[in-house]
Amino acid sequence: MNHCFQIAYKGTAYSGWQRQKNAFTIQQEIEDALSTILQEKVTILGCGRTDAGVHALDYYFNCKVNHELSFSILHKLNHLCSSDIAFKNLWRVPDDFSARFDALERSYIYHINTKKNPLNQDFSLWYSLKLNVKELNKACERLLGRQDFECFSKAKTEVNNFFCNITHAQFTQNDDEIVFTITANRFLRNMVRAIVGSLLDIGTGKNNAEHIKTIIASKKRNMAGRSVAAKALFLSEIKYDKTQWLKIK
Repeated sequence: MNHCFQIAYKGTAYSGWQRQKNAFTIQQEIEDALSTILQEKVTILGCGRTDAGVHALDYYFNCKVNHELSFSILHKLNHLCSSDIAFKNLWRVPDDFSARFDALERSYIYHINTKKNPLNQDFSLWYSLKLNVKELNKACERLLGRQDFECFSKAKTEVNNFFCNITHAQFTQNDDEIVFTITANRFLRNMVRAIVGSLLDIGTGKNNAEHIKTIIASKKRNMAGRSVAAKALFLSEIKYDKTQWLKIK
């Protein structure tokens, strides 16, 4: 039986989502916990592969097990797993459902603070240079649509193509905090952090808004800006067609 879980996690102590050799990951902790509770080997498929140190406010994974699960498993998982992972909801989903391939769109947010604040330094980038938010949003307009974003992808990323359809990209400012929000059908490895790094160069006046098009056309990672710190990046929302999902209460 196929089930889908909704969770949230703090990624600081983990080497990303995906199970790896010689590194502790979120997928590994959850698979180990589920296998212990259900007394069977459980493999899970996540909606995406967040990098080391990246957080998730809204994350989904699915797994197939030998029987239907009850709501009580969320309570058990919340106690067995570390306080960095929270299990929120559970659904029975069609057998062919995939949390990764059936996601319609994904959204990330990136937090920037223009003044140093020790109380949010673990989840925000302190950026002391003055940023022109209006110019940043002009550059965001150049990101929209279906384009080849190889320039923002980590080197040696194994994918069939580098095309993504970005439907929303915007900076908003509230006093000392600036938040970047971006939505697309898919994201490449390290893509959002590379985009933010490139946009910051525009916000400080190093490059103009049109330079984003030059970076994209180059298809070269060394043309884009630096990859900003993972600690300020959050996977904020995943959208699915849930018409055939049965929520377990």
